[in-house]
Amino acid sequence: MELLKCYRSYKNADQDDLWRYMTVAAHQDGSLPKEITVKTIMDTWTLQEGFPVINVKRDSNTTAEVTQNRFLFGEEENESTYTWWIPITFTTKNRHSFRHTRAQTWLSSHADHVTVTGLPPHQNWIIVNLQMTGYYRVNYDDYNWSLLAYQLQQDHEVIHVTNRAQIIDDALNLARAGLLSYNFAMNITRYLASERSYVAWKAAFLNLNFLHDMFWHTASYVALKDYFLTIIEPIYESLGFEDKTEDSLQTQLLRMEIVHWACHLGHSQCVNQSRHLFQQWMADPENFSVPSNVAESVYCTAVNQGAQVEWEFLWSQFHRTGKAHRKQAMGKALGCASQTWLLARYLEAAMHTQSGLRRQDLSHVFKAVANSDVGSYLAWNFLRQHLKKITSYLGGDFSSVARIIEATTKHFNTKQQLTQLEELREEAQSLGHLPERSVDQAIDAAKNNVMWKKQNFYDIIRWLNQLGFSHALSPS
Repeated sequence: MELLKCYRSYKNADQDDLWRYMTVAAHQDGSLPKEITVKTIMDTWTLQEGFPVINVKRDSNTTAEVTQNRFLFGEEENESTYTWWIPITFTTKNRHSFRHTRAQTWLSSHADHVTVTGLPPHQNWIIVNLQMTGYYRVNYDDYNWSLLAYQLQQDHEVIHVTNRAQIIDDALNLARAGLLSYNFAMNITRYLASERSYVAWKAAFLNLNFLHDMFWHTASYVALKDYFLTIIEPIYESLGFEDKTEDSLQTQLLRMEIVHWACHLGHSQCVNQSRHLFQQWMADPENFSVPSNVAESVYCTAVNQGAQVEWEFLWSQFHRTGKAHRKQAMGKALGCASQTWLLARYLEAAMHTQSGLRRQDLSHVFKAVANSDVGSYLAWNFLRQHLKKITSYLGGDFSSVARIIEATTKHFNTKQQLTQLEELREEAQSLGHLPERSVDQAIDAAKNNVMWKKQNFYDIIRWLNQLGFSHALSPS
């Protein structure tokens, strides 16, 4: 790099200059084979859309074949014309080391595959993309996925935490894209009851949230909810509800996520603690405040479990607070009410600046209401009835219109909901191009969800039933 700095000190540098001098450095330290240049590799990443999934299939006891496709959700098929230069790093059960992140071999953008050699016997798992240093997903053969699930349940700390997050994220996203059976993906999640890392749990929650949305308004939601609680309860009991002075930032962040999910799923201790703290705050708002890390969960749970008095108290505090993070948490929680008329008041208030809400708050109010159990239908119906008024009220802020449409339709996964969206598009056509485009995007997402439900919903129900989680009612 000193050479580059000296050479270009009085000239303009472009991208190819950077690649050229990086190639010199990479060849000098041996991190790149002499026949490959950085430009050759980077052009496949900077001049193409998307990113790849690599497929690792064990050919024999000592080798594996690695191929690639473009990773996509939805009905589009992987396009063979999209290929990348991909650095391959790996480790195995018999000599697990996650430190060596320099490429052990490369999958060329021009080659059908690359063969990884020197592997241990087939009953030893392999993990590719150490510490996620490469920007790609990894799909294994079914047997290797089973080995990874077993290892995680027996001793998850054998695997580096970044790769535990990768395994969770890859498995659930691959299953969502139809590239892996949900039986394997859900088996990966079973070990989470023993996981104590924020990094791994964050990857899990990002993906479990999609399953939550797909099951939310179905009879089988209770089975999924009960399963989620079994993996969340152990860590909730371990972390507790309140922060401790010796807690690391990672622990605080993890507690915040766990408390949010535990309360949302109806964990009795979490609900009771939230209501208790909220009542203390109501009794003495000048001298008592809810701890910041759990404030949003406490507000939401108390309002959901409470009545008009709790909602109106929070509404008044929302307008009094000068702290931005508190105001944001209260604004979200006001959408958690279980009484539809309170939520209708909130939506109506957001359409008038006299209420103290700003125009830019409207999309946040919609999202808050749409995220609640009873509010999702209310928000959608309000949008359908008032699309023209909403668009007019927001003026040229079409990004807010797009956020409202996305928030109210993200859980859509039935043909009836898809039909309603198509009817909304007809109305949007008269309101300008951007609202119509936002509806088109929502329609595409709903189509993908309908297809996902058709292909995967009952597989997950069967998996839950096998573990003893069912929505079926029996006589008492």
